[in-house]
Amino acid sequence: MFSKISLRTSLNNVFYGGVATSAMDTLATGPFLIAYALMFGAGNIAIGFLGSIGFVGNLMHLYSAWLIEQGKTPKQISVFFSALSRPFYLIAALLAFWAGSAWALAALIICFSCTYMIGSVAGGAWLPWMKSLVPPNLMGRFFSHRFKWMMIAKMMCYGVGALLIYYFEKDLPDLTIFAYSILLGIAFIIGVYGVLTLTRVENKEVNYQKSESFLKKTIKTFTNVPFRKLLLFLGVLNFAINFVTPFITLFMLKSLNLTMPYVIFLTIISQTTYAFTVKYWGKLADKKNCQSIIRRSTPIYMACIVLFLTCDYISSDKLAFGILALTHILLGIGQSALTLGMNNISLLHIPHQDASLYLSVNSVFKSFTSATGSIIAGITLTGLEWGGNSVSKILGLSIDGSNLGWTFFFAICIGLFLITFPLLKKVEE
Repeated sequence: MFSKISLRTSLNNVFYGGVATSAMDTLATGPFLIAYALMFGAGNIAIGFLGSIGFVGNLMHLYSAWLIEQGKTPKQISVFFSALSRPFYLIAALLAFWAGSAWALAALIICFSCTYMIGSVAGGAWLPWMKSLVPPNLMGRFFSHRFKWMMIAKMMCYGVGALLIYYFEKDLPDLTIFAYSILLGIAFIIGVYGVLTLTRVENKEVNYQKSESFLKKTIKTFTNVPFRKLLLFLGVLNFAINFVTPFITLFMLKSLNLTMPYVIFLTIISQTTYAFTVKYWGKLADKKNCQSIIRRSTPIYMACIVLFLTCDYISSDKLAFGILALTHILLGIGQSALTLGMNNISLLHIPHQDASLYLSVNSVFKSFTSATGSIIAGITLTGLEWGGNSVSKILGLSIDGSNLGWTFFFAICIGLFLITFPLLKKVEE
């Protein structure tokens, strides 16, 4: 049993590590990564692949479960593989010097593939570690508090990043790519600090059975009917979310012609809302259940998709930007609930026995569907834009063909979210 002091110290370091990881991810991924990749000549399919590799990397969670069964502790795995993954951010930053080379985009994708694959091994061990460390009655409040400050860190990083990019675009336009390179370098430093916080968290054993082989036990998890229903729901929901999420930034940059500082400003609005609503969702999850917050937040996410689509057909820039600001407020509310709900529903609905294996299988399945969603979305959007241009020319329409492509794309997204409602009903309360 933990003493109160050691548990408090460990939770504090889990908190600080989460804030550091959030800052690192903000500077190295999301809108900054998409804009950085566009400077390397990335297209829709490349953007879709970049949006998927983080989830493809989570396939390594099964390797984490296997290492735990071989006697390695979650702390050993998390610390070692986290430290191993961080230098790839620094390599990605240095690629800015060769941005004009034919191989640079491929090298950028390889760097992020490596950091995600290796870092995912650490993430796979972190989940069962936290399930054993954090008391169930504190889980909702602790993780909602942690999420809140992770979002505040995101906002600060977005603000710093936007100012840096604005400075480069204004005074050093030919060197703007190095603004993103600097952000990646800062992400590397923050990531190293995040690894140090892990070393100060109390080690914790996890329960697992040695009576069967790892492969047999992995297959056996799918015979657990409640777990299988949970997998199906989370898989479809993650597919829907990652079908649209990586392309929101691309939509604002390419279709709405916003500059990067404006995109970051809107992102800050959504993250601010996220930070100040996640605590409410955490209390609601503790008071009722995770299903209730997912059920309430999914329609909010769908409303955001409709509002994004509306902006593509508004001629007034001021009105369109006002709608975008409202959309990002709602987006923050929806994202905070969905993120917390999916995270906690996984932790609370998984058996304590062989928790590391169940969590790994759950993570791998969600990651597979998330990655598939991003890749298929990139291919679909490319096809829809081409088809929209063809239809527009054939029918002699004044509407830009790319607008038609985005319209059909967002309509598909809404349809995917609608599928999740009957699946959620089948998940046990």
